[in-house]
Amino acid sequence: MYRTRIEWKGWIFEIPDIEQRFGKTRVEVYKNDIEEVFYIEEQYLSELICDELYEKYLYVYEG
Repeated sequence: MYRTRIEWKGWIFEIPDIEQRFGKTRVEVYKNDIEEVFYIEEQYLSELICDELYEKYLYVYEG
């Protein structure tokens, strides 16, 4: 099953538009009043992708 929205470690990961641009898919990530945007090569979300984005970038907000 392909997923376009996942809640992971309190963050919402969402792909608002499946169509890729320049070979990348836009992923919007938000929690409370924080919003980040990432571009990934995959067209759909998985727990592994969410965990990688969290470990690389989002953990800094967990202070």
